[in-house]
Amino acid sequence: MVGEFLGLYDEFRRRHRSVDVFERLLVDTLEPSNEVDRGARRMLRQTRFLAAMFRAYERRVEASGCLDEHGLRARAVAVMRGEERSRADYRQPAKTAAEILDRAAAREDVTIVLDGECLFEMPVSHHAKVDGSPVLVRALMDCLRRWPDGRLTVVVFKTGAQAPEHRRQIDLFVEATRALFLRHQVDGRLNYLS
Repeated sequence: MVGEFLGLYDEFRRRHRSVDVFERLLVDTLEPSNEVDRGARRMLRQTRFLAAMFRAYERRVEASGCLDEHGLRARAVAVMRGEERSRADYRQPAKTAAEILDRAAAREDVTIVLDGECLFEMPVSHHAKVDGSPVLVRALMDCLRRWPDGRLTVVVFKTGAQAPEHRRQIDLFVEATRALFLRHQVDGRLNYLS
């Protein structure tokens, strides 16, 4: 039953409707018949129940500090520049990001890495040699996973086609992590999400 409720919620949210709009549309339609139609009265109570449940769900998601697909979509739109938002298809990149997240969440090779103690967007600052020249590398590592046995795994997520620079990036992150955590075994994992 909960799955059906969330399916309904996802459906109207994917159509860019808020809980308030969902409730207002149904209440405005059902309320005029409320006094004379038992079915309308029952549906009105169900609508108000669903709206309250959906708002409670949104509060819990917000309190958790996590994002569902709708929060991810809203965040993606919020960081767009004005000219990006003015395009007719401005919601498409956010929709694509949510679809990639859904596909990734269903993959065992992704969830097994993330199902544990992780640090996300970990800053990296490391002196390294790139093409034989010394450089100071400063970046954000997607994820550092700590396993129960103390091992560390650097996780890098990519979309699009595989490229040699992706391997070089994760090798650099592994090198930096080994320099920081001398007593830990460190490996790297490159996950393509698209």
